[in-house]
Amino acid sequence: MRGWIVVTLPLVVIALLTRRTTSAQCEYGFFGPRCQFKCHCDQMSCDDNGYCTGGMACDPPYFGPACQYVDRSPLADTDNKELTDFNDATCVTSATTHTVTFTFNSSAPVVIQFVRLRVSNPDYRDLIQATVVGSIYGCTDQVRVEVDHVTSDIYCRNFVPVVTVRLTGDGVKYLCTVHQSGGRNMALRQRTTSSLPEPGSTADIGVDDENEALDSTTCFWAETRQLYTWSVIFSTPVKVFSVFIQNRKDGILDMMEDVRVEWFHNTTQLYQFVCTTPQEEYYIPYIGPTNMSVTSLSAWPERKNSRLGKFALSFCELNAHGDCLEGTSGLDCSGTCSHCASKLCSIEGICYECSRTNGLLTCHKLCLNCYKNRCDWTSHLCTEGCETGYYGRYCDKNSKQMESYVHSLN
Repeated sequence: MRGWIVVTLPLVVIALLTRRTTSAQCEYGFFGPRCQFKCHCDQMSCDDNGYCTGGMACDPPYFGPACQYVDRSPLADTDNKELTDFNDATCVTSATTHTVTFTFNSSAPVVIQFVRLRVSNPDYRDLIQATVVGSIYGCTDQVRVEVDHVTSDIYCRNFVPVVTVRLTGDGVKYLCTVHQSGGRNMALRQRTTSSLPEPGSTADIGVDDENEALDSTTCFWAETRQLYTWSVIFSTPVKVFSVFIQNRKDGILDMMEDVRVEWFHNTTQLYQFVCTTPQEEYYIPYIGPTNMSVTSLSAWPERKNSRLGKFALSFCELNAHGDCLEGTSGLDCSGTCSHCASKLCSIEGICYECSRTNGLLTCHKLCLNCYKNRCDWTSHLCTEGCETGYYGRYCDKNSKQMESYVHSLN
């Protein structure tokens, strides 16, 4: 753990007490109604909802609501390293910069769900365009979503394995941070099943995020004479953009050889991939229709392992990177956007008002300037006042603009 050096027993006790800020009902480092989400704040400083406390920030490469989204930007080559250092205070230094480019490994492209842009000047927040070049096709159906006054997201509704992301426009010279979301781990501590009653280890060990040893003590494994299937069942249908599998690091890699990984909606197969050669890690991008609804993932060996003479399967952790289906909200995707006129909302349930201009769908948060975004969803009137610097029934008037107006009169 970074920054924790203690030399006496009393200090150890104090350290443990001060760091234990996640939900009291969950084991240390987890939160949520079923303790199914992991804290990704620096020094594990999360409250009961996963948000960072004590001035702490998300621990890279995580960002976004409750620090749950994985940033793929560090995997890309770029001349603008200040945009991927997870520091909003370091920005583009040249006033003549109008283009920045991020290039991923073309032989192993990653799936990007959305690009988050944070600028230093709110007047230029929406003056940045994104061109996404994919290994198969580009991002042809973009949606720009307002996050706050200096932050916006550009979504690819047809998410693609990405080779290049190019940002252009007058707003680029004010860019401070670029996050490129690979989604969040939807498989963590979800229900798991196995087709045999007594495999070598319990099925849930494959999604428990306990993989320090990366051997048979923390990894799932099975050796059987019968064909065997391991599955993770999602509590509600979700999108899964990619699957990351961490293999063992004790020299036994061949138990993932010829293993088929499948996406399912109920009993209908949506996508499949076969791990043909032994590797320490597998990154499997989804390639197919983007209106997917995934209820489970399965892994099973296609044939007997040549070394063991049995059906073999072993891996330490399976991450299913994705997100909620459109029109749902909440970290557990149990909420809906039915209270919104547009039927679209943020993960926190805040409604979007959307309109299409020049072919680009742009969505603004309603109640953005209300205190903690709290308002009446029908009238959009702020129920608990305005955020600092705003006033009016809808908190849509900026006090700085009023000061400027009064000054001009004088």
